[in-house]
Amino acid sequence: MEETSHHSEQLRLHGQKITKQRLGILAVLETADTPLTAQDIHLRLNLEQFPISLSTVYRNLDRMLAEELIVKQGFYNDKCQYAIKRSEHFHSLICLACRKVVTIEECPLEQFSRDLGRREGFQITEHHMELYGYCPECVRKEGIASHAPKAT
Repeated sequence: MEETSHHSEQLRLHGQKITKQRLGILAVLETADTPLTAQDIHLRLNLEQFPISLSTVYRNLDRMLAEELIVKQGFYNDKCQYAIKRSEHFHSLICLACRKVVTIEECPLEQFSRDLGRREGFQITEHHMELYGYCPECVRKEGIASHAPKAT
């Protein structure tokens, strides 16, 4: 797996040591179409002839999360998924069938967070919303019936 200057620079900017394991994990996440579990990352790296232990993947993911290089984004089979952090504030729609993630750029919670914080005397510092369901392609392909509440 080749080292990219972009990933090296990101690690350097966040005060992290540049290692081939971190570069490999970032490269896998960068090229992934959907968020990946630690096991997915481990498997992809090993399939690319990049031997790395699962514990090393977890340890590096924890470091990159702490430095906000990556984010936890959704769950798959009760396992946390990871993705490259692409913006400071976002929310997500996550398909339960294909794992597709749609990022919602606008924030439907800003005003609600301010009102709730004021009402409860709570200083809210951050929030994140993930909505789970089925994307249009999976509904069409899998014949998944809509369970959306009907408007009255």
